[in-house]
Order: sequence, then structure tokens, then C-alpha cells
Amino acid sequence: MKLFLESTKVINLQFSNIEIEDMFGYEPEIIDSNTFIINFEFKYRHKDGMSIILEYRAVFKTEDDIDINFLENPFLHVNAPAIGYPFLRAYVANLLLISGYDPLMLPSINFDAMWRSRNIK
Repeated sequence: MKLFLESTKVINLQFSNIEIEDMFGYEPEIIDSNTFIINFEFKYRHKDGMSIILEYRAVFKTEDDIDINFLENPFLHVNAPAIGYPFLRAYVANLLLISGYDPLMLPSINFDAMWRSRNIK
């Protein structure tokens, strides 16, 4: 399957002083027969007391047709998030830096292990 990252964008961004628990997750969503998205959700409590809540989207196009069965494909849960995540990672680091906070370098993520842990029955 040939995959193209068409775009990435922020869907929701909030800064607040409310205390939150750190969280990272993602969900794939099929848009049409050649388009799907990975929706990332990120919550982080900065050491300076500020919280950031971010929803970030990576839009992908394929040359092949995809359908609802594609939701079970490891490619959608492992490879696509691994392609989109570095853009989220860079965005968070730069956003905090230009906002006057120490930048946060998000760690690498093993999306294969994350996907497997979701599917343990």
C-alpha cells in the first residue's frame, strides 16, 4: 500500500492552570475510500504549573481503496501513527518554547506495542 501524508493540523488547543493527568492516545478514522485520519490526543501538566490539552490530526491518502475492514489492519494502528507522531512531537516542543516555557521533548513511542496491548483479550 502506498501511503501519503496529506496534512497535519491542530483541532483543539487549550492552555490552563487546571491540574490534569498526563495522557497520550490516538484513534484512526476512515473518511472515504482513499482517505483516513489519525486523531491524536495529548494532555500534559508542565513543571511550571500550566496544563496543555491538544487534539492533533494527521490526514492520509492511499492509492488503494480502503473500507471498514481496514480498521483492523495493523498498518492503520502502527505505521500511520508512527508517521504522524513526529509532527505532533515537533509542534509540542516548538509551541511550548515560543510560549515561554521549557520545551518538552516527547519520547519515542512503540506504536506496535501500544496496538498489541489494546488487542489483548
